[in-house]
Amino acid sequence: MDKGRLIGCLAPLILINGCGSDNVTNITIIEAQKSPQAPLVFSVESLSYYIDETPETNIVSGGSGAGNIVYTSSDSSIAAVDAETGALNLLDDGTVTITATKAGDDIYSAISASYSLSIDKYNRWYTTEGLFSEDVYTVPLDEGEVQGNYFKPTNPFPLATSEVEIEANLPADNTALDPDDFNPDNTNTFNASTSLTIFDSTGESHVQSMYFIKDAGVAANEWLMVTAIDGEFYDFTNSNGTDPADATFANNGRFNHVGFGQTIPGPGGTSIKNGVWGIRLVFDSSGDYVEVQAADGTSLPTGIAGDVLLPTTTPLTGLTTGADATQTIALKILPNENGHEYDAFSQFASPFQITWLAQNGFALGNVDYSQVSYQSADPDIALVDANTGWLTLVSAGETTITATIAEDEYYAETHVSYRLVVQ
Repeated sequence: MDKGRLIGCLAPLILINGCGSDNVTNITIIEAQKSPQAPLVFSVESLSYYIDETPETNIVSGGSGAGNIVYTSSDSSIAAVDAETGALNLLDDGTVTITATKAGDDIYSAISASYSLSIDKYNRWYTTEGLFSEDVYTVPLDEGEVQGNYFKPTNPFPLATSEVEIEANLPADNTALDPDDFNPDNTNTFNASTSLTIFDSTGESHVQSMYFIKDAGVAANEWLMVTAIDGEFYDFTNSNGTDPADATFANNGRFNHVGFGQTIPGPGGTSIKNGVWGIRLVFDSSGDYVEVQAADGTSLPTGIAGDVLLPTTTPLTGLTTGADATQTIALKILPNENGHEYDAFSQFASPFQITWLAQNGFALGNVDYSQVSYQSADPDIALVDANTGWLTLVSAGETTITATIAEDEYYAETHVSYRLVVQ
């Protein structure tokens, strides 16, 4: 046996029939199997949004090796995803699968993980005046052609946002910062932020942003939160509902004030930070949510009907001409009894994550008549003009006349019907 045959016998990827003899009958080369990566895991298994909401990025973790992660969407006409960051762009209603694939390398094979993303459009709202004028419309057969039951295709009233609901995890291992240095244009002065679309009384949209700062001046488990709408900051109220901007406070003690890096001289040689009044979120050493404090540092009750409501008494500015200038926004902190993952807020050693973010406003308004079409369930009783709703009576009996309002960018297809009785 020569050395070449000996090496062949020991090599794990080469099989030699007849090894150890002078007669080598066959050599088989087997490709090496790469090691599997650690599993890829998304922060949540599914997400759902309305078409106009601002989606959060579902964070993926895990995997092994040096391969890059690439994100894809199963239907880019419904939701597009940034291949590098996983950021979402909502385009239409429907359900898609978002997949993250971590490439293999010299050691590891590729691996993938997915989550489900559902996008909905709003259902149109109607009052009685917005429906057909009569649920049952009776007409004599001998009239031949009639205008039909009157229908005004209008969503009568937009609904201004009055509540914003939020639930989130704030990273326990984040660096604490000085709230007096806060500047929304400098991401080094706050730990996290999020935003969503809200509506004024005319149905026009605006952006509400919330900023979170882990407070370096107090215990390790306290955060300040401030809010802005279209870039304009607003004060949260004191515990008695008054606006803290109406009083003069030195920026000391536990008043929940956030600055913009500026100091303004105050009475008696004190100093006041020029900024905004927020709320304080307090956690225990285990990361569990304990309480929320109002702008004046007073603890607010929790567990009352499951809600903590913190309206601002400062009217919103910069709204659409004609909008209600007295509109205020309440922050509604959700407890886990509503079926969500966390109890309001949490502070765990995991990334910043919004687990619930919603508001109660709608952008309603007039519907273009060209969006409406009419159908008769029984053309042997009556025909209906698809564009105008005018009726051609055919015979005595009953049928259903339906007006269909086509879907648009924000609203799903809607059907409104009445019963036609031909005598």
